Amino acid sequence: MTNTYTNNRRQGLYWRAWVTGFLLFVVHMVSFAQTGYVTLGTQAATSGTTGVSPYNYFWESRKVQMIYTAAEFSAAGGAAGNITRLAWDVFQVAGGTLSNYRIRMKQVPAATTALTALDETGYTVVYGPTNLTSAIISTTGFTDLVLTTPFNWNGTSNIVVDVCWGVNAGFSSTGQVWMYGASTNSRRSINSSTASQCGSTSLGTGGANKARMRLFMAVNPCSPPSTQTVTAITGTTATLGHNAGPGATAYDLFYGPIPLTVPTAGTTPTVNDNAGLSFNATGLTPLTTYQYYVRSQCGPGTTSSWLGPFTFQTGCPGGSCSYNFAVADAFGDGWTGASIEVRQNGVLTNTVTGPASGTAVQNVSVNICTGATVQFRYVSGTFNGETTCTITDPFGTVIASWTGNSSNGGTGYPGFPTIGPNTSGQTNNFANFTPTCAPPPCGIPSALAITSSGATTANVTWTPPGIAPSDGYDIYWGVGNIVNPVGATTPTINNTPASPAGVTGLVTGTQYEFWIRSDCGGVGQSNWVGPVNYIHPPANDRCADARPLICGDLATGNLAGVTNIGE
Repeated sequence: MTNTYTNNRRQGLYWRAWVTGFLLFVVHMVSFAQTGYVTLGTQAATSGTTGVSPYNYFWESRKVQMIYTAAEFSAAGGAAGNITRLAWDVFQVAGGTLSNYRIRMKQVPAATTALTALDETGYTVVYGPTNLTSAIISTTGFTDLVLTTPFNWNGTSNIVVDVCWGVNAGFSSTGQVWMYGASTNSRRSINSSTASQCGSTSLGTGGANKARMRLFMAVNPCSPPSTQTVTAITGTTATLGHNAGPGATAYDLFYGPIPLTVPTAGTTPTVNDNAGLSFNATGLTPLTTYQYYVRSQCGPGTTSSWLGPFTFQTGCPGGSCSYNFAVADAFGDGWTGASIEVRQNGVLTNTVTGPASGTAVQNVSVNICTGATVQFRYVSGTFNGETTCTITDPFGTVIASWTGNSSNGGTGYPGFPTIGPNTSGQTNNFANFTPTCAPPPCGIPSALAITSSGATTANVTWTPPGIAPSDGYDIYWGVGNIVNPVGATTPTINNTPASPAGVTGLVTGTQYEFWIRSDCGGVGQSNWVGPVNYIHPPANDRCADARPLICGDLATGNLAGVTNIGE
């Protein structure tokens, strides 16, 4: 007789064993699938041949401690679990062996983002001490150091990485890695050429960057990309890009003009299920500020958190051209808070300020859109009288100009009779116009210059345009900083046929300002070119006109306008 109970029991045991084995296999495969490489930081700058880094052969002994935040790990796809390998992004291989090389790690609260001193508390030795030879790290880029003791990250704490070596048998200016970051005291270090610093608890020296690092560790099954880009921006299109997100099979994008509501898990994407690492956004509004977010899709119903916002601004709706801002500071200490805002169709597109130091003129090119409503707005600083600026369009017309001096007593901003004084922090528009980037129909003269020709006379010279104007040239001049001429301004000298042109009635030591334009008759006039400042010299400026002095004579006068031509 068949024992039905025994057979059924045996089959049940087989079934249970098969199910258990299958579940263990699934758990193993899931666990395996959830580990991978996590890279922290970008290749922002190299550490230098003698600079502080966790891999440098210049100092015989060095101790470096660097803090990496939980937010960095999470953004790069890291998850709670074991870290089993570590690598630095090597730019230059060390020229010798780093003796007794040791790596330690510890977790600190997420609120701790700066290192106040070197310490020895709470670390786990994860690698070494061992001699780190050129056979271990023999090439640039990442070379894994397999941790002798895996480090288990809790997923929420920041991690301090402690690296030390010494005392090396030699030294050289070699061993560089890529560094990144700009967070104060995210790194501390100490070094010595004679004694090991591995146990040091001194204050050390702080730094704002740290070594780019790659780890093999637990990763989130679905993480967002870690970087975003916007390229090929026009008035109505832009290419929105990003790197690959761990576990991603496709990507969702969310974008729009500011203010844009921060997306949540339930937000409907602007673009859903984009297969590539970039998307060409079309139908954008010119001269508008946009933001965009991206998240990973990792399968049906599985998405990561959103990465963003990335802010960008669309370009001109049509043509554009460059306006030049010639800026300087008469005292040489910068514009001390002052700036010029450029607004096009109400959108702040550029901010221009003077050089950080020195008195030399700095030329800044700003792209201006054809047909846009443009405003140049001065933002006042501490010493406005020291600021100097001349703004010219592509064809040499001066849009605005003012001059400062080192005692803060120059014309300074505003420098225009129609604009009143400005108090610190306020903003005023000093130029409002609709630009055209088409060249004027009448050629523009250049190289305007003024030279003395007598006690009260001077010659005005210039270089004519390629095609001489039919009705000659108009000259506009006056005493001091005269109001910039416009198209309707009546010239002081009208329709002079060619260079040079003479002016009379000048006074020794007096400053004048000169402008010139071409007059093409029915076609119209060119833009005004200028200003050129001129101080009329004394009658006896030249050696041939020198006044002989006899003992006892009393001579009066001043040196304003004198030259050194030596004739």
